Amino acid sequence: TTLADRMMLARSLAVVALLLLLLSVSLRVEASSVARCEPYGGAVFAGVVNYTVFLKANTTQATVEAAAAQLPNFFAAVTNVTCRLALARHAAAANYWKCVNTNQGLPPCKSSCDAVWSSCSGVDLAVVKGLNASSPSLLNCGAFPTSSCHAAGSSLDANVPMPRCALFAVKHVPYLAGIFPANHSVYLPFNVKSQAELAVKVKGLPTMLSALDTPCREQLAMLAAQKVFMGCQERSAAAGRPPLPRLPCRDECTRVDSCTANNKLLIGFLLGADFLNCTFKGGVLTGVDDYPSPDTIQFSASWSSQCFRLNKTAAQ
Repeated sequence: TTLADRMMLARSLAVVALLLLLLSVSLRVEASSVARCEPYGGAVFAGVVNYTVFLKANTTQATVEAAAAQLPNFFAAVTNVTCRLALARHAAAANYWKCVNTNQGLPPCKSSCDAVWSSCSGVDLAVVKGLNASSPSLLNCGAFPTSSCHAAGSSLDANVPMPRCALFAVKHVPYLAGIFPANHSVYLPFNVKSQAELAVKVKGLPTMLSALDTPCREQLAMLAAQKVFMGCQERSAAAGRPPLPRLPCRDECTRVDSCTANNKLLIGFLLGADFLNCTFKGGVLTGVDDYPSPDTIQFSASWSSQCFRLNKTAAQ
């Protein structure tokens, strides 16, 4: 064949490829414009949804996931596994109706919503109330049916990730070496895979510390380490009792008051105005002081943990 023939063939193939691409896009747009059933492929409710989901016309899993993106933050704040499961199950069923056929999905039953309110107490109830304030339709149990509905607890997986304890790994934050004792146990919320994810929160800390006066630098490094790599209080996981976080004690925060006014302005600018607000509540866990005083953190009538104190005046 001649060069002209080969060029014509290449152009023809390119046109065919473009037409196939446009057809594929068209089919995807057409598919999203009609009601349908799909296997769940998202991340927000991974480990919870194990049924085929019903999607209304002009809705995709991507849009549902985006709307529900903040829910894992509420799940992470719940300390009681029964409460967390009830909340995760109902939230999943409310966002993803169970498929009956391509024209019908089942909403969650009222009983699934009632289970959230009945199984959560103490600090966990405060988390639920916070979620209810931001998304009232999710936990308005009277709005859900009692029949022709999806009883979430009977058909959802109980595999909701649990918070856990891990030995502090200095390799992720070498500039914090020497601050914690060798056996420091770190609290990892259920939606945090590793300490490397926690380290990202303080990745700008070395640069900021270099700009501070020496006493302030040492005190801030200790406080930032304690607030990000919180202590962990082990409990019996077999009894459905996940570990509890140990927040830095109030006096660990007040000790940073020795920083100069200019230092405090810099800290507030880079770490947030409430970082050195020693009486601030709810920044880390809903309804709980960021820097507890007295030392006992009461999560519910029977669950409590001790705040964490380094017992030294400066980083080693």
